[in-house]
Parts: sequence; structure tokens; C-alpha cells
Amino acid sequence: MTDRKIVIQIQPELLSNPNKKQSIEAFVSFLNNLSSDCCHVSSGNENGAYFNIEMESENVLHLWEEIRAEFLLKRIDSVIAKGLVVVCEGDRGWDNYLLLYHYDSLEHVDSY
Repeated sequence: MTDRKIVIQIQPELLSNPNKKQSIEAFVSFLNNLSSDCCHVSSGNENGAYFNIEMESENVLHLWEEIRAEFLLKRIDSVIAKGLVVVCEGDRGWDNYLLLYHYDSLEHVDSY
């Protein structure tokens, strides 16, 4: 199986926590602990500030399940979840990417 990328975008303007920076840093630390490869974090501002966290894994499904179970499901009122978008490469790379999570519950989310 080939490595695939998962990209997690955080839009800090959507987070309700006054300690946004601390929440984002804690989330990145959590992600770094999940994988032997470090997360690559970049940021920008395109119609609002964002942080992209890129991870690569041979088993993206397992990685996503760990993220969901530990961070999103156990922390039901997760500050980060309110501004989170998660996508991963499909079997044709980014040509058929999958939307795994979107803070807007009206968005169609793909199953992996």
C-alpha cells in the first residue's frame, strides 16, 4: 500500500476559545504523538486565516480513526472541531480526494 496524505485545516476565526493558539498547539502535539512522522504545519490567509497540518501515512484510514476517536469523539465539545476540515488523498491522489470531516454539518462528508 502506498503512503497517502491527510490534510487537516483549522480556521481559527471559527473557534470560540479565547486561547485559540494554545488549542491549536495542543492539537498539533496530539497529532505528532500519533505518528512517527512529524506533521508539517503551514499557515496562510485566504478569505480568513488558516493552518494546514499535513500528515502522511501508509494507513490513512487507521490514522483518521485514531484522530476521530481520540480527539473528536471523546472531546465532544472540542474547540478545534468547530473550525476543522479534514481531507485525504484518494486512490488517484488529489484528483479524487475525500472529505472526511467538515465543521459545517450540512457539507457532504465522504466515507473512507
